[in-house]
Amino acid sequence: MLDLIRPLQGTDSTYAFSTGNTNPLVGVPRGMTYWTPQSDDGPFLFNRGSGKLSGVRATHAPSPWMGDHGHFDVSAAVLGVGELAPRPTPGARASAIDPTAYEAGPDRFATRLLRDGIGLELTASSRCGVLRLRFPREAGDACVAALPAPYAVSTHARVKRATQQRSGVSSMSKFQ
Repeated sequence: MLDLIRPLQGTDSTYAFSTGNTNPLVGVPRGMTYWTPQSDDGPFLFNRGSGKLSGVRATHAPSPWMGDHGHFDVSAAVLGVGELAPRPTPGARASAIDPTAYEAGPDRFATRLLRDGIGLELTASSRCGVLRLRFPREAGDACVAALPAPYAVSTHARVKRATQQRSGVSSMSKFQ
């Protein structure tokens, strides 16, 4: 049955022209949190033709017109030499994706972030979700960031490839 559901239907909307005004949600019925891929900032979070993805958003808004509350974004990147933290804004952390090569269903979203070669898979659970990130073996340090609005970097985790050392920073505390 899940194969018959097309969550991308109605997502090719703008403020000036509506084709459904829906977000491509990944979640379970009556779940606590839903997830949606994010290509843009603002009420129209995802445009399937944009060819970019800045992360996935934990959301409570089924439509761009309803507004959102308590949302945060999760993104992944390979850090460049000298880069210590993730890119703070959606535009700066956006990666190209192949708009014809991702999988979208009500229970799963999967794509490859072309800029860093990261595989991203997301599936739903009753309370939140499960995110799997696959970083290329030859890549530099890996970084995963959780960014609440208004996108001030407050929490991120880093893995140093050479030593496998894991560290993280939160606006509330530091942990290692």
